[in-house]
Amino acid sequence: MNVFESQYELIQRTRESLFRYCETFSHADYVQEVKALGGISIRSLHAHVADCYKRADCKNGQAAWVYSAENEPR
Repeated sequence: MNVFESQYELIQRTRESLFRYCETFSHADYVQEVKALGGISIRSLHAHVADCYKRADCKNGQAAWVYSAENEPR
């Protein structure tokens, strides 16, 4: 297994733990704006992070996940 696959597996496990934790929130808490997060909700933060990583085709024909800086909050 190469380093990128290992890193992605770690990200998947971490993300799964976070989602399980967020399932314990009430809907109201999940969508409530949080001052410490710059006034956005945890739901909005999740949507932003998901949008930052997009699937792209590599030159060698394999697929990879890449960070897209164009989706940074303004």
